[in-house]
Amino acid sequence: MSTYKPEPPLDLEPPLRSHSWAPVNLDDYADAPAELPTVGLGFTYPGCVHIRSGEPESAKTLSAYLDCIEEIRRGNAVMVCDFEMGPRRARAWFRDCGLDDCEQVIFLEPQEPLRGGAILADLGYLLDDRRPTLVVIDSYTAALELHGCDPNSAVDVQRFHREVIGPLRAGRAAIVLTDHLPKNREGRGRFSIASERKLANADVHLGFEVVHPFGHGREALIRITTHKDRPASLPKPHTCELHLKSDPETYAISWSIEHSERREAGDGWKPTELMAKVFRHLKERGEPLSRTTIAREVGGSKEYVLRAVDELVSEGSIEENPGSRGARLYSISDPSNPSPTGSQTGAESHPSDPSTPLQGGDGSGTGSLGRVEPDFGGADDDIPF
Repeated sequence: MSTYKPEPPLDLEPPLRSHSWAPVNLDDYADAPAELPTVGLGFTYPGCVHIRSGEPESAKTLSAYLDCIEEIRRGNAVMVCDFEMGPRRARAWFRDCGLDDCEQVIFLEPQEPLRGGAILADLGYLLDDRRPTLVVIDSYTAALELHGCDPNSAVDVQRFHREVIGPLRAGRAAIVLTDHLPKNREGRGRFSIASERKLANADVHLGFEVVHPFGHGREALIRITTHKDRPASLPKPHTCELHLKSDPETYAISWSIEHSERREAGDGWKPTELMAKVFRHLKERGEPLSRTTIAREVGGSKEYVLRAVDELVSEGSIEENPGSRGARLYSISDPSNPSPTGSQTGAESHPSDPSTPLQGGDGSGTGSLGRVEPDFGGADDDIPF
């Protein structure tokens, strides 16, 4: 009976790395710095894929445009792949946010898939030449549809990330995709529309929730929640709160960020925007109001409005006095005072420090411009946030 004898190993030269199945030396990455959310407003990581999901008009797109403006202020280029708004509306929103010159915005309005030698070569040249630090895709589902991908198919979503997201992030740009939530509130959970593979491919998933709705001439509050954070540098469960204010005359938009970890750590965080709003409301009414009346008339999150009331009492800007049937009535302590003692919100807006990520920063920004008349289409169209 013959015994098997293995052949001696062949004396071959190491193969050339001509494909992606060759080993990667992990020690080459030993000194890689920690991943921090330093892009834009401070909750976006360089080189990572981010999903921002929420209901219509929850400032998903607007927040991405604010990220773009912050990056441009730092001297960087940005790219916007628009599948929904169109250049006219996009330009109007950039101008409302204070961006007079869009030279550093690479605005794309694709009408065909990102396939074929010529398109890939042109895009590769553009990315290499301009080197954007941020790429916004608005929106996820529309981009999938253009590429013939079924959002309910995990295989199609995976192919989209390989063929489209891969080339766009090759230069370490942060990728932000805006996405919608299912209409069914009860069964939506934390997932965006369609395949959960969307979230599996994302490094970060942030949920946007409207506390006060935004629009021209309005003040808004958006609560941002951390659903997924692979780099693990964002606060949880709440990332931050985005405060927005639109001037009723000029439509100029200003914004500021309230950092959630301050509030949760109990280190002096105050809802200053709401404090100013409650103060103004009491001054306009000119009579004592109960907690229930204030919460109803000011609107928005009752919890936050009442927190603002308590902070105003604590700092002495308003007084609490007993009313009938055990009611607690509130009025202005000094009617000559134009604003609350500890919430001078007009002085809070200033450009973000590009070196300071969200978890330790105090970034906010403001835009200012003369009146802009963007075309919002028909009266029933959603404002494209």
